[in-house]
Amino acid sequence: MVIARIQPPLRFVALWVLALLTGCGQESGGRPANLLLITIDTLRADHVGAYGYERATTPRIDELARAGTVFERAYATSSWTLPSVTSILTSLHPSTHACVVNDSRLASGVETLAECLSAVGFRTGAVTSHVFMARSYALDQGFEFYDDELVLAERGISHRAISSPTISDKGMTWLAERSEDERWFLWLHYFDPHSQYQAHQGFLEVEGVPGPMQRYDSEIAWTDHHVGRVLDRLQTLGLAESTVVVLVADHGEEFGDHGGTQHRRHLYEEVIRVPFIVSAPGVQPGRVSTPVSVVDIMPTVCELLGVAPPVGLQGRSLASTLGGTEPEVWPVLAELGPGPKALTSFIHGSWKLIQKDRGSPFQLYDLGSDPGERLDLGEESKMRVALMVEQREALVMSYRRQKKLYGEEQREPLSADERRDLRALGYAGDDE
Repeated sequence: MVIARIQPPLRFVALWVLALLTGCGQESGGRPANLLLITIDTLRADHVGAYGYERATTPRIDELARAGTVFERAYATSSWTLPSVTSILTSLHPSTHACVVNDSRLASGVETLAECLSAVGFRTGAVTSHVFMARSYALDQGFEFYDDELVLAERGISHRAISSPTISDKGMTWLAERSEDERWFLWLHYFDPHSQYQAHQGFLEVEGVPGPMQRYDSEIAWTDHHVGRVLDRLQTLGLAESTVVVLVADHGEEFGDHGGTQHRRHLYEEVIRVPFIVSAPGVQPGRVSTPVSVVDIMPTVCELLGVAPPVGLQGRSLASTLGGTEPEVWPVLAELGPGPKALTSFIHGSWKLIQKDRGSPFQLYDLGSDPGERLDLGEESKMRVALMVEQREALVMSYRRQKKLYGEEQREPLSADERRDLRALGYAGDDE
């Protein structure tokens, strides 16, 4: 069997050259559109109607999908919030941005999407609702308006709090304050689908006592409704025709698919495959089946907005694929945990290399014929496993070397209250 070698995704070198020649923030013709980035916590792709789910969990997201481009095989860079959201905002993998433990802090040398857009005159705002988005984690870099009030107000009960209505209300207020001649970037992070799941009256109610998955679906439907309110407000304010909308999840959730529950334990499809939808003015709808990563978001929106990207992005622009054009196949990496015990998932085309547990042998799955990862082909495909391990290691090492460009890893000691909050959310320790 002959297996072609996969080159690491080094195309971002070309982006470095472009950034050096033009500087971050130079427009590339025309007035850039606005950007609305919607991230939804703990939303697995296969519980979204646009991705084939049978229950009516996401009518408003499905409506957005019909008008935009659906990336059918999009992946988070980790199976928990902090590293994945940091990757969305920086186009760097966890091995580089180093936000991989509970007390990590984004290094000031990393240029975020908000900083890049702010530098060229975009008004930047964010409304967050997760303990990992408190200002202490430094994800507020580049945002002139960064509302983490919910993080503070719900301290100790965030896993039981209901926050989607407030996220939408605050976001719509910020939008209404924008003048016609302003360009803007608004990020809204919705938290409600995270455990503990709660059933919402009128949203996918079931007879009797709902189980965990029924409550989870109700949370999704509830969040979808409030996302829809923001999309409606864009229309009312006359902003829809000038706004790029990106909707993505930070990770998924386990319901016993591979013996686990919740997330941050494995890197199976149920926890790293996420919905990723882009709707851009004047772009026809479509679907893309090639694997992509959340690190591709920043270079994609930079191109759509006419802004040169920062130096060193690890993602690639998918702007030319909007409408359904398939991009070149690139490897897709997800990581979990720091140091030599870290787990990785490495996808190239239909093949996925993965570890179930730290120290266990690598597993190999053909996602084309086995999307549920039930048949481990590692033993019968040892040559492919060996080659993919080699390629994965080269990729991870290149990202670790790039980390040195941003200085020492940053840590912010956690208070007793913060540790309690994390335990309540299931984040008891970094070694679990």
